[in-house]
Amino acid sequence: PSMLKESGSWILECGNVTPYWKAEVLPKSVNIYRPDYEIGLPIIHKHQEHGKWNNLATETLVIAEHGNNRASLKMRYSPKCYSPLAKRNVSFRVKGELNGEEVDGCCRSYQVH
Repeated sequence: PSMLKESGSWILECGNVTPYWKAEVLPKSVNIYRPDYEIGLPIIHKHQEHGKWNNLATETLVIAEHGNNRASLKMRYSPKCYSPLAKRNVSFRVKGELNGEEVDGCCRSYQVH
């Protein structure tokens, strides 16, 4: 069910372990992984706030939905967010909702090869 990861594109991989959830934020869609389902949703809204001194997005809001499924994630730059999924400090903190359930955690960015 997940959307294709294009070579060269940047992905934000967000998630946590208790409760387990993972979201891959792609340029045009979000892949969501939960213990009971996996789904790919097209992004319908994206908004970024940029810092004054660099091109880094200090805050990104992404809303993705299809049918009855909806994901809303707000990622904020936070250089010392410990990710149990990546087992290290990563660059973004995330809060949001997956189908009405509140989630939080950390995100790492990586480039698809």
